[in-house]
Amino acid sequence: MATQEIPKEVMAVGIETLRDDMQQLTDDFQELMSSIGHRGKSGFIAGKERIRSFVRSFSEGVRGKLSNACRRVSGYSRQTVEKSRKAIAARPFTVLFTVLTAGLIAGIALRRVH
Repeated sequence: MATQEIPKEVMAVGIETLRDDMQQLTDDFQELMSSIGHRGKSGFIAGKERIRSFVRSFSEGVRGKLSNACRRVSGYSRQTVEKSRKAIAARPFTVLFTVLTAGLIAGIALRRVH
């Protein structure tokens, strides 16, 4: 049976993008907190609104990226299932004997453990 893994490049790009976004969030938050400290109450209210706006836009961006990643993983999963089905249909007896042999080996190994 053939399995398809998610390409490391796809995962690396996604992880790197999320890492960059988190770093941007940290930098923006530090800048925001610094500006709030210098402005007093009116600055605090404006800063609070900026934080809300930033959190909304950041969460929408992350949600979109996670949604895209889930769609890609789902696509890879469907392709893998389809390839597995084709492999089983092409060689049903080979798959059957492979599964039976694996079960037999697992049974022997478990029997020795107990």
